[in-house]
Amino acid sequence: MYWCEIYTRSPFQNHIATKDMRVRGPPATPVIIGGAAMIEDAPTILTCTADMGYPDDWILVWSNGGSPITGTNTSSSAAGSRFNFTSILNLTPRKEDSGNNITCAAQRASWTVSPQGTLGPIDVRYVPVFLAVSSPANPVFEGRYVSMSCLVDANPRPDDIIWEKQGPGIAPSSDMSVYNDISMASVLTLGRITREQSGYYSCRTNNGVPTDDPSSDVVSTKVPVIVQYEVNITNKVMIEVGVNDGDDAVLTCVAVGNPRPVMEWYGLNNTDITTDSQDGKFLVTNEISGGDGTFALEVTSTLTINAVDSGVDYGVYTCNSSNGIGRINSLTITLTGIKRPDKPTSVEITERTAEFLTVTWTAGYDGGETPSFRVSCIKTSDSTEVFTEETGGKTTSTATGLDDYTEYEIRVYAKNSIGESIGYGNTMGYTLPSPPSPETGIVIEFNTDSGYMKVEWLKEENGCIQLEVQYQGNDTWQECGDCIESDQTVTLSEWCASSQRRRRRAVGDIEAVRARLCIGGLCSQPTDVRKVKDPPAPDMPGDNPGISVGVIVGVIVGVIIGLFVLIAIVVLGVFAKRNFGNHGKEDRETVDLSMTDVQRHSTIPQSDAQSPYQEITELAIISRPTNQEPERVDYANVPTAHKAFPRDQLKIIKELGHGNFGLVLLAEASGMTLGSKVTLVAVKTLKEGAGQSDKADMMRELDLMKKLPDHCNVVRLLGFCVEEDPPYIIVEYLSRGNLKDLLKDSRSKGRRVYGNLHGISKSLTSKDLMKFAKDVADGMAFISSQQCIHRDLAARNVLVAEDMTCKVSDFGLARDVMNIRVYERRSEGPLPMRWMALESILDDVYTAESDVWSYGVLLWEIVTLGARPYPAMTANVMIGKLQSGYRMPKPQHCQQELYAMMLRCWDDDPDNRPTFTMISAELEKYINKGKEFISIKDFQRTVYEVVLEQGAGEKV
Repeated sequence: MYWCEIYTRSPFQNHIATKDMRVRGPPATPVIIGGAAMIEDAPTILTCTADMGYPDDWILVWSNGGSPITGTNTSSSAAGSRFNFTSILNLTPRKEDSGNNITCAAQRASWTVSPQGTLGPIDVRYVPVFLAVSSPANPVFEGRYVSMSCLVDANPRPDDIIWEKQGPGIAPSSDMSVYNDISMASVLTLGRITREQSGYYSCRTNNGVPTDDPSSDVVSTKVPVIVQYEVNITNKVMIEVGVNDGDDAVLTCVAVGNPRPVMEWYGLNNTDITTDSQDGKFLVTNEISGGDGTFALEVTSTLTINAVDSGVDYGVYTCNSSNGIGRINSLTITLTGIKRPDKPTSVEITERTAEFLTVTWTAGYDGGETPSFRVSCIKTSDSTEVFTEETGGKTTSTATGLDDYTEYEIRVYAKNSIGESIGYGNTMGYTLPSPPSPETGIVIEFNTDSGYMKVEWLKEENGCIQLEVQYQGNDTWQECGDCIESDQTVTLSEWCASSQRRRRRAVGDIEAVRARLCIGGLCSQPTDVRKVKDPPAPDMPGDNPGISVGVIVGVIVGVIIGLFVLIAIVVLGVFAKRNFGNHGKEDRETVDLSMTDVQRHSTIPQSDAQSPYQEITELAIISRPTNQEPERVDYANVPTAHKAFPRDQLKIIKELGHGNFGLVLLAEASGMTLGSKVTLVAVKTLKEGAGQSDKADMMRELDLMKKLPDHCNVVRLLGFCVEEDPPYIIVEYLSRGNLKDLLKDSRSKGRRVYGNLHGISKSLTSKDLMKFAKDVADGMAFISSQQCIHRDLAARNVLVAEDMTCKVSDFGLARDVMNIRVYERRSEGPLPMRWMALESILDDVYTAESDVWSYGVLLWEIVTLGARPYPAMTANVMIGKLQSGYRMPKPQHCQQELYAMMLRCWDDDPDNRPTFTMISAELEKYINKGKEFISIKDFQRTVYEVVLEQGAGEKV
């Protein structure tokens, strides 16, 4: 607006004239709001604003790489006397748009000046697209060099291209390929290719741009690599066939090769045999019995000799196989009336000492003639044969002259007049440790006067000392207390009371004492403990052989004091009877019930139960108001042991975890160890309101843990407080928590599994996971050697120490089966069905072999970084599948050898499952090979996501 003022000399008059003027003009340079980085086919919104234009009919026009974009609108809004303009562009970028500029210009009819805003060049990112995957000129001969390439187009450029091979055989390793990130091409070279490398190959990559596949990986088409190789006859163990006169003989020859093997039979005197030979005397059949028809072919050729005539047909027959590549492969079979015997089976150690091992076995098929047997004993540490024996027809042998506590392999061969069996039956085991004695460097003495038992010169690597006692009037020997692990002096009667649930005996009740040296779950034969007496007191100078006045005075004073004590006891007894008389019936019922329970579960022989010193359960008295009913004490049956710990020396810090009825607390224990004032421990206890059965289960768990000697792969019991509520079980604190959470935390928080493990400076490796598996196997081998079954073996029940050592824990469902091989569950509660053996689910039967099944599931958990077993099945569906033979498939990133171990653990027949000792030894071999048995980089997390919740009665 403009105005004009006119002034006069008169102070009262002036004139003002005004005129409203509006200036037409374009807005300021448009501004485009939005990012230049875009994803192909992902709708992107861009906003263009231009301010302070006039009039309001200016429009904003978009272009992409110079090409106009139609279909947009412009809106205006008043800003004082001028207008602001806005336009929104919905852009779906294509990868061809990458590098273009997006422009927004203000235009008005007949106006020549058009201010323009620019965004760009834009960067359109898109998922990788494989342009070409080359394959070799198939087929290729074994031993040749093969090269293949993958070419990809992608923005941004991928970090790598990974080669994969489908199906069995040898997968390509990362060092076989070279990736050029400039050309985005990868070349795979297979030097001196083998038959195991034949199959379909593909490339896999990603560049971080999301795809429809949650794994964000793009996979190329598959190309075949067909390797041709010479034939190989695979059943060369069939070198004799025994058949009687008049019977038909069947000779079999199995060959594998590519191209298809051609089979030919030759008889006596190298005569060619076909079906047409000798008017039906021979029948030759060839059929494809294996292979996929493309990469390998297996042919089984069968020669049937009808109505064998021993005078004419006995002799040597030859099967030749060839396919035009390499040499002819041959199998020679001798047809005779007898053949080599089969190898013995079921080789078992039935008796062992420090010097010998006795084995028995079952003879296999004798081949038509009574066999004899040869036994070989080999020291496993250096593979030297230390014993051999020909047993004739006996199926038992004793290997003598062995070293104490040394592992041996015993092999048993069968032989007859044709020759020795192909292969052998075998077993492995340790001799017992030598009994403790001064000769072995261990001194054990029992002072019959003081009742003290002294152990000296016991080194940690030497094991521990298990005492056994024999009471007066009883011929049986009983274990006395826990295994003594270090030099110490104990009161024998108190030490024995901790394990035998009996009222403390006088020293004179013990008739004899003997000891065993125990190492790794094996205990030596017992040896008598050396008895000593206190030295006689020296005579004082000037002593009188008569009775001194001092002695007489001492006797009188003692008698007087004794009378006062007796009177006090009588008075206290009367008082107690009056106060507790009203509870007599209830107390008697409690004592009777506890006595019945103790007798039901007592391991003391019946002959001892009838001795004058019968089992007595001492009930702890819990203080209570006099107007309340007596409360049942649940800890009376827990024997007092050397690991009882004062409750007031525990300081609870915080809760570590909890379940339905239990708590795990972190605590500081004062005076737990000699070398430390305060020890950090974990305390297991019960929640407030837990039932009687929960308390009983906790006491059973404590009883079992007290029987187990210490082992580096089993959570160690440090002590307990059970004299009052709530009960405490004190165990070592393992800072890294349970194995399941550790494995799950090791997964990357993003799409790909290259993240660091929480709390650790490096990602988990295949070697780490294999060590976890071996630690658990070693712990379970020890538990099994102690005649215990765990019943709840799973990754959640394995704890991990600071140094990454795994330790088996949670014995809430475990059972001591020292005197029975099979345990039948009778208690109720949630069950870990996804870890349970089929016989445990169907028949409620638990054995060491069912623990092995659970270990196979735990091994699967380790391989899949803590995934839930059978993730896509309910428990009921899982049970039905298992009954029909289903087993969880092999994880793609797991090697076949490790998966084969899982399958052996899941064998329907418990007797066919490996022992934990066998599993540990096999894992040790795998670890020493240095091979990557679990390929972490190939782990696909989404495959193992849980899609169904667990059932109400299921423990996961």
